[in-house]
Amino acid sequence: MAEEEIIEEANITISSNVDIPPTYCPKCDALLPEGPGEKKCGSCSAKVNVKLPSLEHEWKNERIACPACSKVLVAGIGARPCKLKCSSCNQKFTLTKKIMKSEIACPGCERKLRVKRTPGEKLLKCPACEKEIKIKF
Repeated sequence: MAEEEIIEEANITISSNVDIPPTYCPKCDALLPEGPGEKKCGSCSAKVNVKLPSLEHEWKNERIACPACSKVLVAGIGARPCKLKCSSCNQKFTLTKKIMKSEIACPGCERKLRVKRTPGEKLLKCPACEKEIKIKF
């Protein structure tokens, strides 16, 4: 029984499997911060109310395996992060947003690089050829 209590109180985080669609500013076409709600454009400072009913529906109906007993659960909550509890083993865990990444090719060596998709410009260094790469999402 002591082991069950330890498992139940464990701080476990699982990433969602649902892709968050990119949204763009209607004024300047720059990438907005991901997810639904009021977002501020990093380029032109416009405030945009992003509604993603299909994303909320997918999150609510997302099926996820319990990290302790592997029982398949339906999240039932249309937001991320959310705290869940397995109905079979009482394991508690947090379901977070999926970290969205984009793939780019290094202009120096053509190596494929995966970078986190965030608004604004970034300056990266290729780990293979050390060429500096400027990207904007």
